Amino acid sequence: MASKRIRKDRLTEPGPGAGQKLDRKAVGTVSLAEELQSLAPAVQPSPWPGYEWVEGFGVMAMPFTSGHVLVLRAFPRNSFVPYKSVWHRTPDGTWSIFVAGAPTEKACPRYFGAAAEESSSARIDLTWTGPMDLEVTVEPLELRWTMSLTEPAYLRAFNAASSRLPEAAWRSPLLLRGMELMASVVLGMGDVQLAGRVPSGHWANVTPRRMYFVRSAHAELAGLDLGSPVKATTAPTIGATRLPSKPAFAVGRAFFKPRYAGRASSR
Repeated sequence: MASKRIRKDRLTEPGPGAGQKLDRKAVGTVSLAEELQSLAPAVQPSPWPGYEWVEGFGVMAMPFTSGHVLVLRAFPRNSFVPYKSVWHRTPDGTWSIFVAGAPTEKACPRYFGAAAEESSSARIDLTWTGPMDLEVTVEPLELRWTMSLTEPAYLRAFNAASSRLPEAAWRSPLLLRGMELMASVVLGMGDVQLAGRVPSGHWANVTPRRMYFVRSAHAELAGLDLGSPVKATTAPTIGATRLPSKPAFAVGRAFFKPRYAGRASSR
């Protein structure tokens, strides 16, 4: 496929109307790149008894004007093995999941692979090119994906409050519902879902401790320019799981309880 002209697309920044910890140390003293690069890989028991867990960062979902959607997950700390994964959805709704650092059955396909057409191993490189600038490359997908992140003042205040919540608070369905409403109404991220069944049947609780918006992004897939990052008119889904309709980067944790491992949480 012939390569299209590379251009740098911008997403309008939304306004307020629309062990080793991941918590920020001191505001302004450590860049996001430095902080996330310093995370030491580790396999550790879940802080929530009866749940599997992952901790790290990634892009919750990034829809493009071309109809393609990209997702990034980097989890250096979890219950099984540190890994990275990139998900790709074609305009016709077909998902593929690519994993580096772990067998596919011990990474994201463990929970979402049942709704993907393909789950396979890949080489995934993450390179921080600036304090808030990340480049992602995936082979053999031939993907080069760059992004610049931003944290406006009102989002910095939101992050400061959420990152200081005690671990026990995140187990409250009421808190998660409040966070969903905050993300949807205040941050303009669409019909956000932080708790629910994933395609594997596990009950999932996603607990984003900090959020960042996408200032600009560009992605090329096998020479095809995917267009501009955009807020999708309909939230992208994988199986029945809804992803945010507005591009966003998150630092946090997710917890997964097997369907038959006791009574699952509910809203």
